[in-house]
Amino acid sequence: MRDRLKKSNICLLLISLHLLSCSDERPDIIQTKSGLFGSTEGRFLAKFPREPSVSVQKTIWGTETIETVTFNTSFGDEHHYIVSYSDLPQAILDSWEVEAMFDQTVKTLAATFGNFSVNERSVEQLQGFQKCLSYKLFPVSRDTNSMVSIRLAKKGSRIYTVAFAALRRIPETSKINEFMESFKLYEPKEAAK
Repeated sequence: MRDRLKKSNICLLLISLHLLSCSDERPDIIQTKSGLFGSTEGRFLAKFPREPSVSVQKTIWGTETIETVTFNTSFGDEHHYIVSYSDLPQAILDSWEVEAMFDQTVKTLAATFGNFSVNERSVEQLQGFQKCLSYKLFPVSRDTNSMVSIRLAKKGSRIYTVAFAALRRIPETSKINEFMESFKLYEPKEAAK
């Protein structure tokens, strides 16, 4: 029963990360010759293990509508690879200090999981971004073999979330880093002119 409750809490977080409310629009998915997947509109690339699915959620914030586009590859209930982005209105950006916004976002995600907490937080330099923070979340109860790695990055008014969630078996750190470290900005050739 306890395992079922933990899985249910973890699924709630994944629903938050996946943002499953989809619209009819299908953002572009590209694949590079080197095997990275990404989006010209989203202007990012990452090493997903296979082509991700895409969902779009529209959220009302006061008088503003915020669209979040999420790219996700999952292997059953075990491993989830996620990249999402949102363009925030200036009023929201003006009302929050970026690190405080990132910290609150991750605390909310940890609470959605249930008994998860932030065990590591680090400020990072990521080429092309004004601000980047990384977090590692683990269950408060150590009898569960689960973890979530989250990176939040800001470029202009766009916020990117890169996440890897292991819900049954935590892979080697090198496998997690392979995905997390592969995330980068992408400048489409036609936009570079």
